[in-house]
Amino acid sequence: NTKLETLWELAPCFDCRMGIYESWEEARGLLLWRAHDCAINGVSDAIHYNNSNNKKPPQNLNTPEKLKWLLQEGMLPLPKNQAYGVLMVRTKKVKIVDRPVLELIREGSVLMDL
Repeated sequence: NTKLETLWELAPCFDCRMGIYESWEEARGLLLWRAHDCAINGVSDAIHYNNSNNKKPPQNLNTPEKLKWLLQEGMLPLPKNQAYGVLMVRTKKVKIVDRPVLELIREGSVLMDL
């Protein structure tokens, strides 16, 4: 498995935000809002994909009521990806090589980062 395939298997997918902000305060505000939203979405995700014997999961409940239901069903604590979400950051790295890149890739010395 590649890093991306493993992440895809582990993490639920909701949506994504991408942008450029004038200040750290603006960017931090978005991160805090997404963290709050992720907590709510993670609880709903756990209800939706539950393995409980209950025939119909309680989708119409509010978040505290859903948490009570998950507790009663023995489904707490939530897995880390549902409890905290996943933050992915793409970065650029400069790699200095002293021989042809194809040779390094063939021998496994250089891997493309996801």
